[in-house]
Amino acid sequence: MPASEACVWQILAKGGPAHLPSLKRQLKNSLRIQDKLLILEKLQSLPRNSAPSRLRNRCSLTGRPRSNYRDFGFSRHVLREMAHTCVLPKIRRETILW
Repeated sequence: MPASEACVWQILAKGGPAHLPSLKRQLKNSLRIQDKLLILEKLQSLPRNSAPSRLRNRCSLTGRPRSNYRDFGFSRHVLREMAHTCVLPKIRRETILW
């Protein structure tokens, strides 16, 4: 797991930037430009990696960031190997005969 992603997990484990919704609400409700600029400065001072949308799903065994199945938490390589060794219930190998 990259260091930036570990940082995101730590921030989100603590509850994330809790004041983010209140700052956005204040920004929406403020009428004066000076107030909006102050609120925007506060928003920009937040860590870039604290956004939950910057997380990636990773394979729980290999840590592979791509081609993950959310139902299992594994990448396609691990899922295929586990299906071949009959470790996963109700998953069976399909063969296509031409």
